Amino acid sequence: MARILITSYVMRDLVMYYINSYLQRVFIPWLERYGYDYQLLYEENNTRENFEALVVDKDTVLLFGHGRPEYVTGYKYLPILVACENDHLLKDKKVVATSCLTGRKLALTSINKGAKLYVGYLKEACLVVQYCCEDLHNCDLVGKFDPLQDNLALPFLNVLFYPCYLVVQNYDPETIYNETIKVYDTMIDKALEYSKELEAEGKREDAEAWSEVAKYLMWDKNAFTVIYSGEERPAPTTRRELLPVTVSTVFALPICAVAMIIPRK
Repeated sequence: MARILITSYVMRDLVMYYINSYLQRVFIPWLERYGYDYQLLYEENNTRENFEALVVDKDTVLLFGHGRPEYVTGYKYLPILVACENDHLLKDKKVVATSCLTGRKLALTSINKGAKLYVGYLKEACLVVQYCCEDLHNCDLVGKFDPLQDNLALPFLNVLFYPCYLVVQNYDPETIYNETIKVYDTMIDKALEYSKELEAEGKREDAEAWSEVAKYLMWDKNAFTVIYSGEERPAPTTRRELLPVTVSTVFALPICAVAMIIPRK
């Protein structure tokens, strides 16, 4: 069974508040229910020093944090995993990074250093949310609402975590890629269908909101990649029985922000 290292933080970051809410209330309880061995580096413990010390005996690494092409951040947006510096520590490990852009460089250098596979994003990863602040990295709303009640965000959170379930269960790279793309397509279709229903009801603002959800899900789908042995976006393979996808009942809410999983410079 997988030995998993998870890194995450919130601080006052709105995007990470959403992601960590799903992580701690949905994904980690699932790990515990099925007896997976995991360690969580969270908030001030999510440092490069701690990451390097704990990653050694793990076989699966799940990185939840902002990113750039060459690194993933931890607490206070300081890099914890950097291309050509400590990516050799990923040798023989499976990696999922929900960060923006790391599929461009960090994924490739990690594979070259011996990582088994790297799931990530080639472009900025987007998350449509109902709630927003002028400064998404220093948001007064953090802790004052329940992100899992934000129906605009739920399709993004569902599909963002879907590869994590597959990697932990040791699915092959082709299946991870193909099934995640299938989930993106499902979410996009449902968002567009709901937008049309709302338009027919004369609820133009709500219809536009769900049209935006579909647009940014498509953006994320096109940015998603699975790289292994130097290959990316693998050819189709035979599908197996997988975890069911949670497609929540949705009620239209006005769109407020499109938040990108990327740190400020």
